Amino acid sequence: VNGNAKGTVQDAAGKLQIGLGIWGDLDLEGTLKDSSYQVQIVGQNILVSQLAKDSSMQSLKTIGFHAQLTGAGFKVWESAQIQLSGNIDSLVWDNAIFRDISLEGEVYGKRFKGKLVSTDKRAAINATVAGDFETAIPILDLDINLHCVDLRSFGWASRPTHLCGRMVSHSEGLSLDTLKANVRIEK
Repeated sequence: VNGNAKGTVQDAAGKLQIGLGIWGDLDLEGTLKDSSYQVQIVGQNILVSQLAKDSSMQSLKTIGFHAQLTGAGFKVWESAQIQLSGNIDSLVWDNAIFRDISLEGEVYGKRFKGKLVSTDKRAAINATVAGDFETAIPILDLDINLHCVDLRSFGWASRPTHLCGRMVSHSEGLSLDTLKANVRIEK
């Protein structure tokens, strides 16, 4: 870990470099003014399969990304307002390399929304999610458009197999026992 910071807890600027050894590098640079903050984050050659020992993550080998995080407040799921904008520059899944996947997200108190867009022809996806947990019964909306995903690129099929379609859902509920959902699947 290497870094520096100047200022006070009300007004500061700093840089931090975290070397993860053979597992990649993480660089952060940001500012803090009262309870407002802005951070540039760059991850290079992060070996996800080594850092996350969960067996479901073993196919995700490495990831490289850059992102900007801005916000006000630190009470997440209460009063914090946080925005994230970033790009996954490269993602290695088994032996396939995917590039230029954009991410957008924001959290306002107990409301959130996010978007993921991949234009890679093997995984062309446009997905949005929005949730509202401020209501008495939480709400979750999904819109996932698979312009076409090549399942063979992910190692999920041995011959060319493409999954294309759109799923739109609106769900409400406190648990799986009380969940009410409307799901529409289109070609």
